[in-house]
Amino acid sequence: SITDDTVLQASVPTLGDGVYVVVWRVPSADGHVVDGVFSFQVGVRPGVDVGALIDRVSGNAAATSTVGRLDTSARLLALIGLIVVVGGGALAIQAPKESRDDSAGSSDRTLLWMAWLFLLVGSLGSFGLYGAKVVAGSPSDAIRPSVWGKVAGSHTASVLLVRIVLVLAIG
Repeated sequence: SITDDTVLQASVPTLGDGVYVVVWRVPSADGHVVDGVFSFQVGVRPGVDVGALIDRVSGNAAATSTVGRLDTSARLLALIGLIVVVGGGALAIQAPKESRDDSAGSSDRTLLWMAWLFLLVGSLGSFGLYGAKVVAGSPSDAIRPSVWGKVAGSHTASVLLVRIVLVLAIG
C-alpha cells in the first residue's frame, strides 16, 4: 500500500512482446493538470517507429483548445462579475437611502444582479471546464456529472465549489 500521494500505481495485465506507450494526466496539488508520456518495450519487436506511435497515442491526451479558450472566458466573466459586485456593492451600501429608492437605484440593482450572474456563470463554467481539462476532454465534458465526480476531491475543484456556494449565498 502506497501512502505517498505523489505516487500513482496502476495494475497492468500480462503484456506480450511489443512496444507500449503510457500516457498519464493528473491534477497537481496546485490545480494545474500535469501530463506526460513514455514508452517501453517487452521482448524484441523490430521495425516499430516509437516516435510515431507516441504521437498517435498521445494526440488525444490533452483537452481541446476550445476548452482552454472557454476556461479563459469563464474566468474573465467571473472576474468582471466579482469586481462589479464588490465595487458596486460597496458603493450601494454607502449611498444615501433616497438614492437607493429612486430609478437610479433600480438600475444600480440591475447592474449588481447582472454582475452577480456573471460571477455565478463564470464560476460554474470554471468548475466544469476544469473537469474537462483534467479528463482531456471537450466542452461537452464540462456539463457531465461523471466528470465533476472525477475532479470533486481535488484542491482546485474544492476551491471552485466553495466559491460557487459563497456566490449563491451573496445572491
